[in-house]
Amino acid sequence: MPSIYLSPSTQEYNKYYDGSGSEAHYMKIIADYMETYLTAGNIAYIRNKPKMTAGSSAAHSNEAEHDLHLSIHSNTADMGNAGNSRGVLIYYLDGSEKGKHAAEIFLRNFKCIYPNSELISVVSNSSYAELNRTKAPALLIGIGFHDNPSDAEWIKNNLQPIAGNLALSVTEFLDVSVSVPQEEMPKSVEIPKNMEILQKQDLPVTVKPTMNKGTVNTGGRKLNLRTQPSVKGHIIGQIPDKSVLTVYERSGDWCSIKFNSISGYVAFEYIRIEN
Repeated sequence: MPSIYLSPSTQEYNKYYDGSGSEAHYMKIIADYMETYLTAGNIAYIRNKPKMTAGSSAAHSNEAEHDLHLSIHSNTADMGNAGNSRGVLIYYLDGSEKGKHAAEIFLRNFKCIYPNSELISVVSNSSYAELNRTKAPALLIGIGFHDNPSDAEWIKNNLQPIAGNLALSVTEFLDVSVSVPQEEMPKSVEIPKNMEILQKQDLPVTVKPTMNKGTVNTGGRKLNLRTQPSVKGHIIGQIPDKSVLTVYERSGDWCSIKFNSISGYVAFEYIRIEN
């Protein structure tokens, strides 16, 4: 069974621009969501503890064999430039081919959800403890700048899609075929009041009573499963070629389907309906 070390930030002192919470608070929520996604993919995981530092998290990671060490943070701008920086920074250990490969996967997938894809960067680094002290290939991802209002609000209002996107990249790096679940969320997730994780129109489809069997026909590629019948819908999973699924309803170029108990939308051109 593949395994990852999941290391959300423990930096409670890094407050968001509006005082609504800390870097540690929101990264914990993302990691909480990821637990359900990883379980659905039959991916084992171990998490750091709230009081751990970067160094002790790396040491804890090294107590077991992992295929990936994933450290999840939000960024803060350099002194004198607070509030003026935006973007996603994906760090890997300088010289690590596996780390670079993982970073490129996370980069590609993150471009599907971050509003300014040109501001996503892959950066080699040799100084971060969670990169240079871990035995497993490691990434440290800075998801936006929490001292920038636009980035901070995007993070707070997209915690679930961010977690799903990270999980998607994990499964791709580990070469695991899985749909990311939306129907069961971890009970431990604590969401601040008045915060919507997904807009109503962004929720998974409701199962329709009329159904047909269909087969994915992509010529060997995986088919993206989305939350909306549009390329703007969040990618919540990928379905292997030749997979059999349930097709509920067609709407133009898209159809609502269910695969492995997960509902969503796929491009109809890649589905062969079985009579």
